[in-house]
Amino acid sequence: VEGTGVYFVIYPSKRGGFCAQAVSEEGTEGSMKIPFPLAWRGKEALELQRITGIETLQFCHNSGFLIAAEREKDALLACEAAIEEIKKENEVKEDNLNTQRW
Repeated sequence: VEGTGVYFVIYPSKRGGFCAQAVSEEGTEGSMKIPFPLAWRGKEALELQRITGIETLQFCHNSGFLIAAEREKDALLACEAAIEEIKKENEVKEDNLNTQRW
């Protein structure tokens, strides 16, 4: 998926449910195009569900490269939420640049 506009890959988990994995940036190891949000990482399932509003989200890896959910649609919702979070962060960065005086 390198060299494409693909940010995540969703697949059935061997443990049941579905996983979504962030795609690495081309030519890098460990640097993801879009990682899952910091606020999700390492949280217990109930806390993760409360924070995200995603009903069956069960797990987010501490590094932000992987999530697990019981339903495929919830894995997709997690990917969409991660993309929206990055968009918000980039808007804030752009706003900060536009308001700085040189």
